[in-house]
Amino acid sequence: MSKILNIETSTTVCSVSISENGACKCFRENFNGNNHSELIGVFTQEVLAEAGLEPQDLDAVALSIGPGSYTGLRIGTSFAKGLCYGTDIPLITIPTLKIIAQNAKEKYNAQPKYLFFLCFSPCNRHILNICCHF
Repeated sequence: MSKILNIETSTTVCSVSISENGACKCFRENFNGNNHSELIGVFTQEVLAEAGLEPQDLDAVALSIGPGSYTGLRIGTSFAKGLCYGTDIPLITIPTLKIIAQNAKEKYNAQPKYLFFLCFSPCNRHILNICCHF
């Protein structure tokens, strides 16, 4: 069984979750802006407690690596690397755009002939619309 701590800090959203064998067991997320440094440790403690795990029980930490907010990426990377170093577990890095593309592919059951467009709000960087063209 693989138990992975997942961390997302590349946008204004701070998100931490635990997945086991690819299924999300528990998560915490905050959409209230750039407060990642205040929340990432708290969220990690909460999801570990909810899953009944200690940091050393994890098999890996997965981290989104951008593109995104430089400060958010530094906070997430520093936290993840420190946790991995302290528990001697691997760090898995995943490009944020690859995560978005995979979610769109699964949501729309996309085949290679599909083309997706993501429309972002210029002010708060939230996805406004996902369009699919054949």
